[in-house]
Amino acid sequence: MLKSARWRTDKNKIKEVLKLQFHATQVTQLGVDALLDEGINRTTQFAVLNHRASFGSDFTLSGSDSELESHIKSFEAELEKHAQELESNIRSLEEELEKQAQIFEADLEAVAGAKVEHEQRAIRAEEAPRKTGSKNANTAEMLREEFQRLYVRMALIFDANEKVALKANDRSQ
Repeated sequence: MLKSARWRTDKNKIKEVLKLQFHATQVTQLGVDALLDEGINRTTQFAVLNHRASFGSDFTLSGSDSELESHIKSFEAELEKHAQELESNIRSLEEELEKQAQIFEADLEAVAGAKVEHEQRAIRAEEAPRKTGSKNANTAEMLREEFQRLYVRMALIFDANEKVALKANDRSQ
């Protein structure tokens, strides 16, 4: 059932309860006193007093005693039925709220996990250029040292070749 349709049915139920309460308040104070004076059994008196206390002092009655008793009982039955329906609706809403809370908590945990993973990636991304820069510096230093050794070696070989060429030139003369 769609939420809007469910809301409308709940709204209609609430309207019915309010109508019943309104009708119950239409019983006159004099009628209640007359019923009590005529000696209605204690259960009915208690129910009337209960309704009287629930709906205030504007409680009015009209019609015969048996009609009034049947109206009161039907109102009580309808109120009880509506109360049970409202309780079941409340339970279902509480269950739905609990499910939504669990889904929210799961989503929150997923977001927290994603945040941690994102932060770890950011840290690795920051470290990568530093490591690369360090590796590049080490490689450049090794190449410089290698070129220095080659330069020294070439210079020694060149000097040796020059000496050999001079000795050969001295012998040939």
